[in-house]
Amino acid sequence: MIKKVFGKRIPRELRENFRRWLALFLMVALGMYIVTSVVGAAENIIIGSRKHSEKNLVEDGEFTTFIPLTSEQEKKLNDMGVTLERKFSLDISCQDGSVLRVMKNRVGINLIDTDEGRPAEKDGEIVLEKRYCEEHGYSVGGKINIAEQEFTVVGIGTSPDYDLPIRRFSDISAESTLFGTAFVASEQYAKLLADGFQKNEDYTYAYRLGNGIADSDVKRALKNLDFDYEKVGNKFFREMISEILEKKKSFKNSVNELDEGAEALRGALAELEQNGAELARIAPEYIAGVSAAGGASERLAKGTGELKAETDKLLDEIFKLDIDNLTSFVTAAENPRILAAAGDMVMNRETGLLAGVVLAALFAYVISVFTVHQINRESSVIGTLYALGVKKKELLVHYVALPALVTFSGGLTGAVFGFSELGAARQMRQSYAYFSIPVFDRVYPAYLIIYAAIMPPIISVIVNIFVIDRRLSRTALSLIRKESKRSGLYSVKLKGNKFARNFRIRQAMRELRTNAAVIVGMFVSLLVFMLGLNCYALCENVKKDTADSAVYEYMYALKYPEKSIPKDAEACYSECLSKTDRGCTLDISIIGIDSGSKYFDAMPSDEKNSVVIGKSVASKYGLNKGEKFLLTDSANEKDYVFTVEDVCGYSVGLTVFMNIGGMRELFGRESGYYNTLLSDKPLDIDAGRLYSVTSRSDIIGSSAGFTEIMTPLTVMMISVSLIIFFM
Repeated sequence: MIKKVFGKRIPRELRENFRRWLALFLMVALGMYIVTSVVGAAENIIIGSRKHSEKNLVEDGEFTTFIPLTSEQEKKLNDMGVTLERKFSLDISCQDGSVLRVMKNRVGINLIDTDEGRPAEKDGEIVLEKRYCEEHGYSVGGKINIAEQEFTVVGIGTSPDYDLPIRRFSDISAESTLFGTAFVASEQYAKLLADGFQKNEDYTYAYRLGNGIADSDVKRALKNLDFDYEKVGNKFFREMISEILEKKKSFKNSVNELDEGAEALRGALAELEQNGAELARIAPEYIAGVSAAGGASERLAKGTGELKAETDKLLDEIFKLDIDNLTSFVTAAENPRILAAAGDMVMNRETGLLAGVVLAALFAYVISVFTVHQINRESSVIGTLYALGVKKKELLVHYVALPALVTFSGGLTGAVFGFSELGAARQMRQSYAYFSIPVFDRVYPAYLIIYAAIMPPIISVIVNIFVIDRRLSRTALSLIRKESKRSGLYSVKLKGNKFARNFRIRQAMRELRTNAAVIVGMFVSLLVFMLGLNCYALCENVKKDTADSAVYEYMYALKYPEKSIPKDAEACYSECLSKTDRGCTLDISIIGIDSGSKYFDAMPSDEKNSVVIGKSVASKYGLNKGEKFLLTDSANEKDYVFTVEDVCGYSVGLTVFMNIGGMRELFGRESGYYNTLLSDKPLDIDAGRLYSVTSRSDIIGSSAGFTEIMTPLTVMMISVSLIIFFM
């Protein structure tokens, strides 16, 4: 009988306080919508990326060499249990200013995943990377001109080694309007080489490890392979070798000339001594001087002879051509292109789950306020029911039922919309619009469904039992009389004669729980609002700071610098090291500059272990003046510890500055060495000498892309926070 009564009271309570319960429903629904949207999108990208990488046999690492390995060297690595595949490439400039990295079709590693069309099978066919196609408007069946040849686009797809389609590892962001990848048949690739693009070819190998083989084993084996530098066909590389050999030859010739001069001096003095008999009769003291000089010349000749004997040995040490064929070695874990989308989403997942905990705390407090008010309002009814023999347990079940039902409905609704096209699918668009990944099959993680639909009612039940049990533990008579235990706040004596002020204070004390709920609700909603606003502000500031810092118009990264610095250019020396922090490894650019640089406001000292860090590095790693900064050269397995001597305003990527002289000394470079040029106008440099050319507009365009990427998340967070605020 009592169950029927309670059953009728639930709908009546819902009707009478509809707005209150609707507000709770919407708060829970919107909160779980945020969680499932952000976390659901993250899980889809993370799980999909990992499956895509496994399916397409992503590399365990890659390395680049000066010249290709011989078949014997490749066999030696294969015999170790290492699977190799060449991923040689040609960077070819297109008419619109973009660069396409053309590679042969893959066979066993980093397989191409075609979203549309098919692989390239014959001459004149090409498969383009999907983000490049989206930015340039290419579709299957369309035409593209590369290297003065027309190609038919037969496929559009992705490869797991270019999740983040950046040209260089040190690039701060992907800009698919400027760079993309392309794949052709082997015969077509050979024709491109024959057409004169061989000097642009990059010799990169992908590898996969066998059982019991580590990356360090591969690197060690590569360093132990023989390298004949005379087989390098690149004319600029050969110029570099010739310059080293010319210096060695010049020094050796100087020593030979010194030895020949000493021999000539000794012979002349000996002849003079033999023909000086008459002089000895006239001036005996003169011949004594000649004899003394002859003895000195003997010692000089002996010394120069010894020097000459040691010269070859000495020069071989000083000008030793111990050039390593290995120019770079990067494991998959260190490669910013691989699983980049998944790595980007890990933070979203953690942030989303943390936001769910904060929102759950808000729900718990609001539910407790609702329940306390309801019990206070129905105190006499509860007391009467007690008097009629109704058990406390039955009342607990009754008062827990409606909040649990409302929160379950809200959580389930939030989860449904969170997994829909309006939720996770919309959030995933930002990844698809930036990273080069296929459209993944949707996944619905069980833990997230439980988190969104089950957690709110469980919290509701726990909070209600805790709150209700204490209030239902009173006697039936005290409940009927609506007696309540006064807290210490009610007994506070308010001094002063202003009635209105004292009345407001008393009223605030009586409604303390409600006021606290309003304050907490405002805090959480404004917290979400500020997170969304900060996303936008951060992206806009990155764009602004980048534009302010990149005052040069062109940056040239050089493989083979010329002896003389081009006119109207400023020479720098750049190295790329890495920093691992909290499990995340990022590249740090070190730029060596002269004092009074035209393009940088940093003023590093001559110390070879001191750096001036850009403000982005200072902010990222929490560094201040005088602190130590550890960087790693993973290719050569060396660590460098620097002292931060100052912080400058440069914000393009993660960059630190050194005095160019001290940097040359630290990294063992000769005086005058440089590998980067900055200029206000284009420079006439042979393409074979270049790694890349970056313009100021490229840098600004890349930084501007962050705003576009983060817009969906920003809009969602601001919109939902405003709705929760009004609720």
